[in-house]
Amino acid sequence: MAHDDFKNHAGNFDAAGDSIRYNTLTEGFCDFFTENVRATVTVNDPLRRKVEGPYYDSKVGAPAIKPGTYPSKAQAEQVVSIVGINNAEAGYFLGEVDKIGA
Repeated sequence: MAHDDFKNHAGNFDAAGDSIRYNTLTEGFCDFFTENVRATVTVNDPLRRKVEGPYYDSKVGAPAIKPGTYPSKAQAEQVVSIVGINNAEAGYFLGEVDKIGA
């Protein structure tokens, strides 16, 4: 879901040998946004019917979600706390990297 401009911005850090900033922007931001969405979703039969379509089977339970996150999620949370959620979203999803301090 990351915008290409965001990916290119993060890639500049990787090319410069700054793996911490690169991982924060790539893995950390991805985990940050993923976990925020996951926290708002309840997996129930109506949702499963929509997602699974013709493969839905009421006799089979939903798989357990055992998310793991990268350690860089903590750094991403720090960035978001500094720049604000709206700027973080604009940078990540819309490629407006100037809003995250580019």
